[in-house]
Amino acid sequence: MLIEWSWDHRDDDSLPEKPWPWADSYPVARLDVAGDDITRFVLAGDNMRNLAFGPVMSEVAASQILYGHRDTHFRFLKDLKPGQSLSFQEAGQQATNWQVQKLSILSADALSVPTDTGTPGLLLVTCYPFDAVSTETDQRYVVWLVPDDQRAL
Repeated sequence: MLIEWSWDHRDDDSLPEKPWPWADSYPVARLDVAGDDITRFVLAGDNMRNLAFGPVMSEVAASQILYGHRDTHFRFLKDLKPGQSLSFQEAGQQATNWQVQKLSILSADALSVPTDTGTPGLLLVTCYPFDAVSTETDQRYVVWLVPDDQRAL
């Protein structure tokens, strides 16, 4: 609730208030899954400390990569299907619509983002398998999204 409040109370520079006085992060984007009543607020700072409170974001070339924990914030990824729509909004910008293009299970060492496509991409990444007992895993579940107007299914 505090992170959502922070998102809703951005200042004139589109920077939100910190969700609590000692917070060292704040939401920089919002991800919504169409028709599923799922909203996730993406936090500034792509580090493990911030990942405990919500998904975090990195940028590689024209792509944005959102990382989240498989057992909390990104547990919903296991239910996404190709063609499904999501909305992504960065602070101070209009929301854009995206569609799931493909789902992949990759070795963590093999995870890479193509940098020569020229088109923006949005990737959602979490550890895999979802119901693993161990916290250590060398696999990643990747949801590849393309802009809704550029879907290539």
